[in-house]
Amino acid sequence: VSSCWDDDSLNLPQTWHLHLAGILSNRTTGWEHVILNLGDRLLQLGEVCPAHFCYMVSGCTITDPTHPMTRMSLVGCDHAVPHDIGLQSRQGIESYERTEAFEWAKRRGNPHAAIPALQPFKLSYAKLLADYGLLV
Repeated sequence: VSSCWDDDSLNLPQTWHLHLAGILSNRTTGWEHVILNLGDRLLQLGEVCPAHFCYMVSGCTITDPTHPMTRMSLVGCDHAVPHDIGLQSRQGIESYERTEAFEWAKRRGNPHAAIPALQPFKLSYAKLLADYGLLV
């Protein structure tokens, strides 16, 4: 997939936020698609957190990690890394907690807002807490 970010890929991890600010300051038709492309390029470069930030700004939904079009399933970790998605690493647990905080924030604006793809992670997290004796 061709991207408008190909030429500047060496500097993009350091300058992505400037590009994002410029796009958001000068919104035109299709700005969400441009930000999605920026996030996709950042993800290709291994910059997961900046990519997820772009996805969140553009309104990209959190989806099941097995869905073929998934861009983000837990905020801040790569859904292609099994240990992270399985909540078997610190990165995965912290990303789950971030995603849960994001869901909480969404509910502050809309009490009926929910992230259905987060439900299996909630169960896994509860099992993890129970295994460590932290759930009564």
